[in-house]
Order: sequence, then C-alpha cells, then structure tokens
Amino acid sequence: MNVEGMATQAPVILSAQPHSDGSILFVSPGGHVPILVTATWVRDHCGCPECLQPNGQRLFDVSNLPEDPRVERSEVVDGRLFTTFQPDGHIAMLSPSRVDLLLEDSTLPMRARGQ
Repeated sequence: MNVEGMATQAPVILSAQPHSDGSILFVSPGGHVPILVTATWVRDHCGCPECLQPNGQRLFDVSNLPEDPRVERSEVVDGRLFTTFQPDGHIAMLSPSRVDLLLEDSTLPMRARGQ
C-alpha cells in the first residue's frame, strides 16, 4: 500500500541469472537493487498451480522437496520468473505478487546492498 492507502503494483522481475553452480540466482526486480537468492528459496516459494492453491495454501510439504535443488535454467517472461530445477525437472514460477515475498523475506542469506 502507498501512503494514500491505495494498493501499489508489485514489482516485476527484469532479469535473473543463475550462478555457475546453480545454487544461487541473481534476481533484478524493477525499482530495486539486485538480490542474491538461493535456489532452495525460489523452489520453496514456487507459485505454479502444482505447488500453490489459488487461496495461497501450499500443495506440498517442504520436507518432500529435493534436498539440494539446483537451477538448470531461468528466464523472465512478462515479468514472471520461470526456473527449471534439477534433480526433479520442476519449473517453478514467481509472479510479480510473489516478488514482494522475495523483497520482504528477512531469512534470505544474502542481499545486494547497492553501494
């Protein structure tokens, strides 16, 4: 929400590049400094219909996710991030509304600070 109480639009993802070992993504959300985020976080917060009900409830148990997911590839389409993971081949999706979670999550191990 902005100061006047009107809803603001969630930031879109401009780009995302995986680290060479696939454990981290360098994510650039519009209007914010780039963020370093673990592959595990992205896989855990997938917003695809296989993982998330329309009401926001998860359709999986976190303990059933692969122990050490790695990014095979990542691309941004219409502001949404699609990331293919190994070893399970799952394609995770982060929509602009899920990007807000990324920006607010204080549990992320690393953030670019823009110096």
